[in-house]
Amino acid sequence: MAVLATALMTLAGGFVTVSMAETPVGSAAPVGQPCSKNPEQIERMRAHRAAFMQKTLDTMANRLEITASQQAVWDAYKKVRMDMMFEHFKRPGPEMNAAQLAQFRAERAELMARKMARLSKVTSDLRAALAPNQQQVLDEMARQHRHKHFGAHGQKTGMHHGPDGMARPMGGPIQP
Repeated sequence: MAVLATALMTLAGGFVTVSMAETPVGSAAPVGQPCSKNPEQIERMRAHRAAFMQKTLDTMANRLEITASQQAVWDAYKKVRMDMMFEHFKRPGPEMNAAQLAQFRAERAELMARKMARLSKVTSDLRAALAPNQQQVLDEMARQHRHKHFGAHGQKTGMHHGPDGMARPMGGPIQP
């Protein structure tokens, strides 16, 4: 049985290698260039994201009932949250090899890690400036934000593993 499983995995691995080799990596956009969408469309999307973020932050400020003495800390938090949005989304070029793609992804991960570290610092500063009841509201909002990404109210999203250990999208067949 183990020999059969190994043979199937080897065959599947070879198949994936062939199909991956035929698929172009990245987009048609040159390395270090923004994606090739219409500049007006990009600007509309950026404005829409900024408006959505501003609305989210306004809702947070209202729920937290930010006082005048807390305003400076809130403004610092708000600035870092707004800076989390990418100004220019750059894509890897189709001519990049595996090492260059890994480096590109590592640099993007480092940038996000620096942004998350700044967010962590200003969130700690904000929480320290809040009254205990405001801290509870902030903690609740942070937990609710997590549920938006990982499924709320018991919904399951993303990949799930069947009894055979194979990952399948939600709703995929359980039995092969």
